[in-house]
Amino acid sequence: MAGTDTNVEIAAASPGQRSLWLAERYRGGGGLLSVPVLLRLRGPLDAVALQQALDATVAHYESLRTTVEMRSRSLVQVIHPVAETPVPVERPRAEIVPSGQAMAEVRGMLQEEPDIRTCPIRAGLWQTGQQEHIFALNVHHLVTDGWSNRLILSALGTAYSGLVAGQPVPLPPQDVRYADYAAVAAGAAEDAEGQRLWADALRGADFARLPGPERERPATVFRVRRQRPPARHQEVAMAPETMAGLRATARQQRTTVFVLLLGAFMHALATRTGQDELAIGSIFANRAKPELHHTVGMFATLSVLRAEVTGDPLAIASQLRRPVLAAITHQELHHGMLPLGTGAEVAHGAPSEAVFHMVAQPPGAPAAGQFSGLDVTELTWPDRLASRFELELVLAQREESVAGLFRYAADRLHEDWVAGLADRFTADVAAMAR
Repeated sequence: MAGTDTNVEIAAASPGQRSLWLAERYRGGGGLLSVPVLLRLRGPLDAVALQQALDATVAHYESLRTTVEMRSRSLVQVIHPVAETPVPVERPRAEIVPSGQAMAEVRGMLQEEPDIRTCPIRAGLWQTGQQEHIFALNVHHLVTDGWSNRLILSALGTAYSGLVAGQPVPLPPQDVRYADYAAVAAGAAEDAEGQRLWADALRGADFARLPGPERERPATVFRVRRQRPPARHQEVAMAPETMAGLRATARQQRTTVFVLLLGAFMHALATRTGQDELAIGSIFANRAKPELHHTVGMFATLSVLRAEVTGDPLAIASQLRRPVLAAITHQELHHGMLPLGTGAEVAHGAPSEAVFHMVAQPPGAPAAGQFSGLDVTELTWPDRLASRFELELVLAQREESVAGLFRYAADRLHEDWVAGLADRFTADVAAMAR
């Protein structure tokens, strides 16, 4: 996507992009900022139509044609025109390969995240059977997030289905360009109430004291370059009947399923760490404004939530209703925009990193995309990508169920400890559902 200044648009980077740029520069490598979509496609795949659908999706969403670089000591977005070279679907093997071998090659692709200075996405296709393929789309976190990947996947399926039917379908319009959002996002720094809430959440916060080897930690994560360790994961799943029970409990408690699952996570952490007060990070979609629902870009923000964790999961969830509502109300305020004195330096140098992330779904977007004539299964991320946090619970809606995984730093936490945490969390969720 290398272009000249005469045919590209230069726009300011958003606060979230600036924060991730620092994370990549000082803690990058190993796929730290890879945000992939992995699909198993069963059926008569039209590989040419898939390539054309990817081209159409890249043309539609300008974030997928955006590179990021430093210019005149400022971080900027460089938006490339549609006419430039499209992103090819890499097909490393013509022959059929075993699924395990294909996934090993996928892992290697994801560990080398896209070079954000030249092209923000990579795509690959592996044939694992006569009518079975694995498709990997790896998008750099500077131009996407969990919500945006849902939009990309939905657009890709829509474009593919139209192409194989010979009736191209127009993709949904975007009400707001990401570049325009970035230009005004810095205004959220004037949110005095949000800054006060951040300061209250961080003042004296007792972050999760995770087990593992002690090591010297810098005052901020941005002072010393350190390669992030590889991540492992422990899968969890909640069946449709469990989710139906949770929704009923949420109505009875006048709260949301998000708050109940967050309460279960904090209770499980408290059980495993022995703490009676706990502060964790939680990622929010930052899509409260309807005009942002159809825009691809890096909107997600991180907030800190804390609670006393001496009661059962429902008691913890009842404490979390108000702070979660406050975090949602002020989710535009990115922690990288906080001035010193509001706890930003504490957030950067927290004694541990435990994060809860329930991936929000864009209204109307199918969970795994719909590709005409194909049975589509979304696959979980492979092990051994770099860990963004020491411990992260990622949950995503799958039809009427919820699937997720505990991702954890392999050099910090032992798999048996995480397995016990996952068991405790699953038991707490089941109890609340009953």
